[in-house]
Amino acid sequence: MEVLGDAVQDVPSSESLIGLYEIDNQLVENSLHRHVNHELVAIVRGSGTVRIGSHEGDFAPGTVAFIEAGTNHCWRSDSENAEVTAVFLHIPKSVFSPSLWKLPETAGARTLISGDRAGAICRFPEFDRVRSRLRTIKGARGFLRIARVYALIDLLLSINRWQLIDNQKLNVYKFRDRIHFKSAREYIVVHYCEDIDRDSVASHLGMDSSSFSRFFRRVSGQKFNDYLNVIRIREAAKMLAARRRLPIATISKSCGYSNLSVFNSQFRKRLGMTPRDYRRQLDFEPVAP
Repeated sequence: MEVLGDAVQDVPSSESLIGLYEIDNQLVENSLHRHVNHELVAIVRGSGTVRIGSHEGDFAPGTVAFIEAGTNHCWRSDSENAEVTAVFLHIPKSVFSPSLWKLPETAGARTLISGDRAGAICRFPEFDRVRSRLRTIKGARGFLRIARVYALIDLLLSINRWQLIDNQKLNVYKFRDRIHFKSAREYIVVHYCEDIDRDSVASHLGMDSSSFSRFFRRVSGQKFNDYLNVIRIREAAKMLAARRRLPIATISKSCGYSNLSVFNSQFRKRLGMTPRDYRRQLDFEPVAP
């Protein structure tokens, strides 16, 4: 992300080239750009779309992305009401010097941080741990600041859910994937409130179910059902906010859930609370899906 609005580096740039920034409840509509430094982004709240190199996908709370220096990227809020809260680091390339990569201890890091890639992205399952590590960096100075950045990278390497983003030029296969994914996404957005499944979307694209599953996971970084549920719960949250007197069961059906208990379970999984609690909390502080 670019340094937006009132986002200010936590310590003066004269004291550290590693910059930590925070944005809180801001609409993100910045255009395609690049940095001379590596960038690490952690999404705390909000949703939308992200482009990193040739990769295009969605982001949501818990998304963590590592973007190689010099890589074109762009973040966009999901809608005019989807403010984003995020923490991001700008890390000079010198922090990961060639001599550092020769150490056996950095073998794992080389799979994530490589000049041959545009970056990597994932939904981190224990996102609170990422936020805690970022808090230890905030305000730190001297060698301690660098050490804590290394500790954060070490935590990120503890999972194998990263979708590595290739830095090569878009070839004919990637171009085809982009066209298919755009068509799939548009179909899901129109039909999410209906009884759609993997097979119906695969049929729409003229693909068999197994090939579609592999394609969708490769391009989006998510399983189809997870992607569909994110869209459905996002729309349900909007309806809970906009139509306060509409019964929750009606909203459930309007968003494609014929079973209320499944809807409640998916809502809690995505937002950490029941639809009823979410609606109550709206009187205090909106929570973006």
